[in-house]
Amino acid sequence: MEKKVLDDNNYDKYIIALRYFNKTNVANVMNFLRLEINKIIRNLQSDMGDKNITNVQDFKIHYKKEYAVIMENYTKHKALCATILLFSDLYNTDNTEWTKVNTSVHVGFIKGTKKYGEPSASMGAAVKYFHVNKDKTDVLYLNCKTDGITYQVYTKRQEHDKNIVFLNGEYKPKKNTGPDYLFVKGFYEPEISVEYTQNKFQMIYELSGFISGHLADENEPKKVLNADIPIFAIVTGAIRREWSKAIAKENKTKKDKLNALIVEYFDNFSRPLPRSDYTIMHAVEGLLQLEGSQKMYNNLKNAKRLNNNYNVFCAFEIDLDRSRFVFFTNEGNYKLITSEFSMDNVEDHMTLITSITKKSPSINDFFIEPKNDLKNVIALNSGPLLLFDNEQFWNEFSAAINGDKKYEYITEHDMPK
Repeated sequence: MEKKVLDDNNYDKYIIALRYFNKTNVANVMNFLRLEINKIIRNLQSDMGDKNITNVQDFKIHYKKEYAVIMENYTKHKALCATILLFSDLYNTDNTEWTKVNTSVHVGFIKGTKKYGEPSASMGAAVKYFHVNKDKTDVLYLNCKTDGITYQVYTKRQEHDKNIVFLNGEYKPKKNTGPDYLFVKGFYEPEISVEYTQNKFQMIYELSGFISGHLADENEPKKVLNADIPIFAIVTGAIRREWSKAIAKENKTKKDKLNALIVEYFDNFSRPLPRSDYTIMHAVEGLLQLEGSQKMYNNLKNAKRLNNNYNVFCAFEIDLDRSRFVFFTNEGNYKLITSEFSMDNVEDHMTLITSITKKSPSINDFFIEPKNDLKNVIALNSGPLLLFDNEQFWNEFSAAINGDKKYEYITEHDMPK
């Protein structure tokens, strides 16, 4: 499917005030999302019928890729449901400190832009790189996630006397390439894997093709990059999850084994981020996402495509195994709050609400007090935003959260069978 990013003259419509996450609006959104999830289930049943399969487990075994695509879509919808419920409970909390300030809070649904960046960790890494290396104009990241490597080049340009950092091209191969598809018996055994030598050869071929301009995503112009462009690798995804478990359980053997595997895989082709392993910690990823989000929003404000009063003070990410809020504090520091609420555990969102509204000594420790008509924004940068590539989906979702009563009276009886 062709990748889309938002391309608007005015991005204000993608920012929604937290007060709209009231119980009535959220009930409408939930009904809309239930209908969408039901469509996914019916499509799975249809695919099984076409293949004369009656058992979901058999479908999973014999059609791994098709099943993975369906489940990825299903998981994104469930994660969006949980995210909406999270913000609803955050708005409706009875915590007195939070209710004093939450009327100025907004939620940013800007997924990405063609010329002004995106709310991602690689964007944040590029911002930091160009801040240190002021003479450089391009940097390349091997963004290694659950669905493989994406090769991304970020560029710095001048606009209205400001430095604009943006994603200037990327290539997402159709093959299963990257650390998530490696296999180490007894240490890391994913369901879908590619033999080490073949996997690394694919990575080298794809990287060389992207730099030379021979490989690019469909409908993307092919760019020839400088052969000496700096290259960094950022590893998250499933192998990061196993690496994190090894650290938590103090399993040094497993941690070292996975570290050595990833270092060998990228050796001579890229570098880790400064002061980091190739596999980055959740805290590092969260901070980079916040910095990337702030830069994208500032780019849009500078281009007069976004209200100048929006201030990104926080980034929110829901991942496969956890979620996190990263706040920018009044003192210029950062505060990270994590939770086991995740794409795989969407029922546990109240633990995160508790962390924000009760465990913290004071909301004001990490909340920038609004001045004049400043509008504080929590920038989303997680998987559910990918659903908004579909413009019709965004329009339906936006209408429901803004009070459209189209889905108000949907009941179980009305659900498609």
